[in-house]
Amino acid sequence: MKVPPQTQTSSPLYVSRPDLPNLEDTYKYLEQIKSARYLTNNGPVLQTFEAALRDYLSAPHISVFSNGTLALQSALAGFNLSGTVITTPYSFVATAHILKPLGLTPRFVDIDPETLCIDPQHIEAAIDKDVCAILGVHVYGTPCDVEAIEAIARKHKLKVIYDAAHAFGIEYKGQSLLSYGDASVLSFHATKSFHSVEGGAIITPHSQLDEWVRVYRNFGLDSHGSALFEGINGKMSELHAAIGMLNLERFEVQRDMRKHVVETYKRELADIPGIQLIAPNSDATQNYGYMPIRITADYGLDREALVHAFEEHNIYPRRYFYPLITDMPAYAEHKQLFPIASKVADEILCLPLFHDMDVQEQDSVIAVLKHHAQ
Repeated sequence: MKVPPQTQTSSPLYVSRPDLPNLEDTYKYLEQIKSARYLTNNGPVLQTFEAALRDYLSAPHISVFSNGTLALQSALAGFNLSGTVITTPYSFVATAHILKPLGLTPRFVDIDPETLCIDPQHIEAAIDKDVCAILGVHVYGTPCDVEAIEAIARKHKLKVIYDAAHAFGIEYKGQSLLSYGDASVLSFHATKSFHSVEGGAIITPHSQLDEWVRVYRNFGLDSHGSALFEGINGKMSELHAAIGMLNLERFEVQRDMRKHVVETYKRELADIPGIQLIAPNSDATQNYGYMPIRITADYGLDREALVHAFEEHNIYPRRYFYPLITDMPAYAEHKQLFPIASKVADEILCLPLFHDMDVQEQDSVIAVLKHHAQ
């Protein structure tokens, strides 16, 4: 008879634990902001932040936004698209949410069983005269099949936009993953591997798009305060930019600390029946932002029962991504059978992962998984 795990965390253990820079460094930026009396609207700290990101990410053009959702919406708006956009049902709902306000219609297709990203074969099969763009998602930072998608897009003269919310700092075949497509969009939300509390950015090779979205994010106003076109308020504040600057300085150190946590998980879970690890792409680097596993039929519990078992020990992993976007009431008209995405959504579980996760916290997660195995 298996002995139940005795270790229980004294405080809730969530899937992520956002960190902030130390107060001394933060105060220095606050003093600078206070002295300049410039709190938002393309201030000096934001400009410094954009320049630092441009260098770090080797981005030809980058524009920072108040959040990733507005950045993604702005990227698509900048191409003046109309019609249907092919995308994935296996993502956070924001990926789809940005389409309808732009007058665009999503067309969902199934995912690749290995990468969990949108499957190019299904993209090709779904293209008709109404399709204007492909919106892919680099799920957990794993690259989409960017070469196949690029070939499809060239063949059918489609725009390619990547939701790269999970892909900060990732390289693919020796170059930034963000260099693929007509635009890639990052999220700097507090739960991401790199964050500015809230924020996002558009990376693009197109100078005209970059110029347009910079005006669009500020209500469409020109330098004289006259609206050139309808825009939005997507500006990042100086306070958020300051947090971003400080976190950029710490990113690589914290990434390496998360790598150690991920490697421990993989070592301890590798031989447990019914726990399937997600294989990384050998041509890509990782930022270790997520620790996804799949709970298959060979495990002692199904995924939902395992979630409840974790909660009994004050541990709260997340089912990223469940339900599928197409299984949500808001997208009922798009509901259909996606065999691979549905199966993954029913099995997926992202384990707690953060850079300063201590041994006892991680041991608690692993103990629950081992206890309930067959």
